[in-house]
Amino acid sequence: MRGRPPRLCEAAASRPTGEDMAVHMVKVAYEGAVTKALKNAEAGLTSGGAVVYEVEGVPAAVTLDDVIEAVKKAGGKPPHKDHVVKWADIAA
Repeated sequence: MRGRPPRLCEAAASRPTGEDMAVHMVKVAYEGAVTKALKNAEAGLTSGGAVVYEVEGVPAAVTLDDVIEAVKKAGGKPPHKDHVVKWADIAA
């Protein structure tokens, strides 16, 4: 092997090592039903009157059903910015 071994990028080495986080897409229908959104759904309003929310920062141990229940507890209208919801805001 020629030269010195490759070094880790300083930025990569300084990243906090924490629990993996997930993003879940949740659909809230016009009548209030909260379900899993389709894989290709985008956050925002749908043509059928539903709203798709992107829930960010969900710990790996939390299931999609837990996320759906949290959105239901928020009354189907979680606090969001451009239909992006922070898990910490609804996980109470």
